[in-house]
Amino acid sequence: MQAIILAGGKGTRMAESEGRGDYALKSEKIICGKPIIEWQLEQLAKGGINNVTIYTSEYTPVDAFKEYVGNNKYGIDLEVKKVPD
Repeated sequence: MQAIILAGGKGTRMAESEGRGDYALKSEKIICGKPIIEWQLEQLAKGGINNVTIYTSEYTPVDAFKEYVGNNKYGIDLEVKKVPD
């Protein structure tokens, strides 16, 4: 089964509140010891999802994001793409 995660946006309000400069990736925000994206992937895997495409915004460095989330985490094949114009 497949799923899509929308992980776009600058996260400017979060960046301001955390003093992180111009932007902060919301998917990297730590909640209860894990980044939000980890919680999402873990729950998708538990639900039987084995293929996930993560769409990011123009502000997200795709290569860095791919490295951050890895591939085949939780037995899920991951693909990271920028949102089409």
